[in-house]
Amino acid sequence: MRKTIVLGALLAVSIAAAPARAADGSITFARWEADGYCYPCTIEKEEDGKDYIRYTDGTKEWAPAWRIGKANIRVGDTVYGNWLNKGLYYEGKVTSRDGDNIHILYTDGDEEDTTIGLIRMKLECPDAKEVGCRVFGRWAPDGYWYPGTVKEKKDGKYLVRFDDSDKAWLDENEVAGYQPTFGDHIQGNWLGKGIFYSGRVAKRNGEKVRIEYDDGDVENTTISYLRADYDGRFHPAK
Repeated sequence: MRKTIVLGALLAVSIAAAPARAADGSITFARWEADGYCYPCTIEKEEDGKDYIRYTDGTKEWAPAWRIGKANIRVGDTVYGNWLNKGLYYEGKVTSRDGDNIHILYTDGDEEDTTIGLIRMKLECPDAKEVGCRVFGRWAPDGYWYPGTVKEKKDGKYLVRFDDSDKAWLDENEVAGYQPTFGDHIQGNWLGKGIFYSGRVAKRNGEKVRIEYDDGDVENTTISYLRADYDGRFHPAK
C-alpha cells in the first residue's frame, strides 16, 4: 500500500469514542485550527458563547460556536480516514454507512471498515465570519480571494483587513470562512516578491504552510502569502 502521508493533528488512540449523532444521522464536527480539518466531537458544555468540546481521541478544548457545526455523512462523500487507527489520514469515499459504522474506499484502491469517529473532513464553516475571524475575502480588482481578518460588521457588510494591510467593505458573498488545508490548490506569492504561482498545500501547521508548486519548486511560507480561486467552493488540488 502506498499513500501520501497526511499527519493528523490529533493523537490516535486505541478506541475512538462515538461522536455526537443527531436523530437525522448528522454528526457534530469542529474545526481544529492547527490544520484546518474538521473532526467529530461532542459538546460537553456551553459558556459565554463558547462550547467545551471533546474530540473522539480525547482531546478537549474551548471553541467558539462558529467553529462547530453538523454534517450528515452520506455514501459518496469524500472523507479522510485514520488508516488502521494509526494516526495517518488518507483520502477516500464512503461506500456504505450503518449508524456510526462506515466503509471507505481509498483513492489508492484499499478499503477499510471503520467508524465516523476515525475520520476527518474538509468542511467550510459558514458562520466563521464574526469579528476577529480569519477569512478569505474577494479582492475586486483581480477577482482572487486573499486572507484577512474581519474587523467590523455593519448593515450586512464586512470590513476585512487583508494580510497585506489593505481594507475593504465586502458583501456577505465575498467573504468565506475558509482556511487552506492539506491538498488544497492555491497560488503562492513566491518569496514574497508579488508574483503568484499555482501549487498545492503539502503541509500546514497553524498559519505556516509548505507549498509544492506545479513547476516542482517547494516553499515554506505562511497563509498570508496565499490566494485562491473560488466558484462557490474551494476545491482541493487534483
